[in-house]
Amino acid sequence: MKVEPQPGHDASKRKRDVSIASVVVVALLLVAVAIFLPGTSARNAAQEVRSTYAAHLQGIESENLTAAAGGYEANATVVFKGKAAGLIGEYTGITNIKVLYDVILSPNAFGTVSISNLTSGVNVSGGGMKATVNSTFEMNGSSTMLSTLHGGRLVAGTYYARVSSSTSYVRDGNAWLISHEIWDFGTFNLAT
Repeated sequence: MKVEPQPGHDASKRKRDVSIASVVVVALLLVAVAIFLPGTSARNAAQEVRSTYAAHLQGIESENLTAAAGGYEANATVVFKGKAAGLIGEYTGITNIKVLYDVILSPNAFGTVSISNLTSGVNVSGGGMKATVNSTFEMNGSSTMLSTLHGGRLVAGTYYARVSSSTSYVRDGNAWLISHEIWDFGTFNLAT
């Protein structure tokens, strides 16, 4: 027995084939855009990280412990090296990082903090899930504790530091958190 095609059967099959072909073309276009225009999401990520880093430095400058220490992963590491006036060391875990900032942001350590001459660059990697900010900046202000470290007596003084920094971020949901940070104090001068 021979089966005769139903009238209109070829037309409905062609419509279905055209619909499938249209979906495939749209999918291929979306893949092409994702492959050939990755800079769009990288630019957005870079801007987000740049803004997050600026807020981090603002937290330090305003001597706000919550803002300064709040942007780290629980197991993050902060390294102070170079000429850091007794602060050289590696601080791992949010508890130790909070202690570090509690000490340096206290009125007796970096009594006042001013950050200036910031230059920075952001590199986004890991499919937009990781980023590194490399920067240099100057810090200056007044201090009591730092003068004590260098003279053995409690004398108010001023300080000036030139810092090169590398701050690594990871995306955690909608937030960027610091996973690793290095401050290399190239210059650290005290005057009493």
